[in-house]
Amino acid sequence: MESLQTKIDSIRAKAQADVAKAEREAEIMTAVSAAMGLGPENWKAGSFHAAWADCFVTYEAETLADAMLIAERAGPVALYRFKDSCTSYRPFEALKPREIEAADAGRAEYWLITPYVLHLERFQNRKTLEFYVMAGPWRVNVRVEIKAEPLIYWHVQPAQHDSRGRVTTPERITVVNKSGHLNRCDYFWSSEAAHKTAYLWSL
Repeated sequence: MESLQTKIDSIRAKAQADVAKAEREAEIMTAVSAAMGLGPENWKAGSFHAAWADCFVTYEAETLADAMLIAERAGPVALYRFKDSCTSYRPFEALKPREIEAADAGRAEYWLITPYVLHLERFQNRKTLEFYVMAGPWRVNVRVEIKAEPLIYWHVQPAQHDSRGRVTTPERITVVNKSGHLNRCDYFWSSEAAHKTAYLWSL
């Protein structure tokens, strides 16, 4: 049975780790906010949960063109599309040595693409332009939520059935992009069509 002292030591160690984590997050938030001129509205509850960065921050834009202007003014770092068994979009520095080795051996691939990608979420009808910048030593994932972009939307082609009700052609869900930008699309499937997502990008 765990002794009382062992339990106390465990609680104390966890508390110390939590304090260290909070202090690091406060340091990053202060430095990034100062470097990028951010306010509290640019930070979310989960801003320190970013896969390829130290944190993420958010902006809002009316259209894709407005979001792209925010990105260009921020000076985004180069972005790569990395593909092995999955696909991701990240700065070169976020690629692991083993991933680069796999690409060199032909088991994966990475391409230099536009410095931003457009993330489409069908369930919430959300469009977010994503890119990365450096704020001092910190890598920041910037997410610009687009309020309205009528030139990019989901199109649903209903399933076709025969006279017995059997599906002859399954439902097809695609992204229509008439914006003239980001002309390549990667789809990410879900077991439920409503939760389908996509990323638009260009070379």
